[in-house]
Amino acid sequence: MSLKTSLTLTNEQTTFNGNTFRDMPDLTSNVQNLWRGTVRLAGRNSLFEGKVRVEYEAWYQRSLTSAEDYRYLAEAALFVPLAKNVSFRTALSYTRDNVVLVGVERADLLLTFGLSLALE
Repeated sequence: MSLKTSLTLTNEQTTFNGNTFRDMPDLTSNVQNLWRGTVRLAGRNSLFEGKVRVEYEAWYQRSLTSAEDYRYLAEAALFVPLAKNVSFRTALSYTRDNVVLVGVERADLLLTFGLSLALE
């Protein structure tokens, strides 16, 4: 089992394709320049004597100047080996961004499948 945490500070400048935001009447500029703080947790576990691997990550990111401006992600992935350096991968990912333009969804739920190649 492996578990990691982190705390970061990031400056972000975003240029939106409009300036009418959902439920945010005070935001009128399409350019947003702000500082964000991020708390992150990530880990990895092995199951069935190391034959199957589970990886997960979650983070919460908030503007330092506006409690209403936040986003978060939660993701879990399952890796099942098919050959020495090839695994089948499936992942479930949920994201939410509270500051979005009118007509844009705040949240996304994705289920993905694919192959993972390990280069040694």
